[in-house]
Amino acid sequence: MNGIDQVTRIYSDKDALENIVMHAFEMPSVFRKALLLCDLRGFSVDEAAAILGISSTAVTLRLERARRELNVRLAVAS
Repeated sequence: MNGIDQVTRIYSDKDALENIVMHAFEMPSVFRKALLLCDLRGFSVDEAAAILGISSTAVTLRLERARRELNVRLAVAS
């Protein structure tokens, strides 16, 4: 289960999901792109890597950092 799935199970209403997306758009674009492609759009790490023109390892690292940052932002906001 990925980070966004965990968050959306807790926050299932529309306002909360909008809050998650708002926080995602506040993070640097390199992290946001990985997060949105993999967690919200459902692309695999390899597919996201091809779309972004970077290695799968880079996507994995960016995705981990994006999820960590999103969790911090949501904790501070609540």
